[in-house]
Amino acid sequence: MSCLDAALRLAEQGKLEEAITRALSCAESSEPEFVDALHLAALFSRELGLTQQAKDFFEQALKSSPRHAQLRANYGNTLAELGEFAAAQAQFEGVVASAPDHDQAWMGLANLAYQRGEIIEAVACCSRAIEVKGTFLATAYSNRSSLRASLGEAELAKSDAQAALQIEPHD
Repeated sequence: MSCLDAALRLAEQGKLEEAITRALSCAESSEPEFVDALHLAALFSRELGLTQQAKDFFEQALKSSPRHAQLRANYGNTLAELGEFAAAQAQFEGVVASAPDHDQAWMGLANLAYQRGEIIEAVACCSRAIEVKGTFLATAYSNRSSLRASLGEAELAKSDAQAALQIEPHD
């Protein structure tokens, strides 16, 4: 079992503090896994609500891998959680500029647009995430449904809600 696998296994067992320690140990002992180990430590920290610590780990990882799209998208989410909206926006925009099919970054942009009250822009970003048909497809449909409902577009909102439920049915 690799060092990172051990960290992931600890996280799956709910031992997030131990998982962070293990991931950091991986980062210290293995140059090829350095960025991935810091990325995991950041994600585990965020899951524990240690958002500033997560930010610090993301920034360390980004020094070695500044173009890593998934790392930047997760960093953008962390910045948004900390209220650093302009910095989060810059991260998400950088991701979609280099990886236009990165649905998580499109959803990050949608959330920021919504927070600014730019509902039409938020709908457009959700639509881009839907075009990608990635991991966030159901969330993109669901969010776009809510946004369209707020715009008075009842039929479109209903259609999006139905699409979201087809992807992820709720009991």
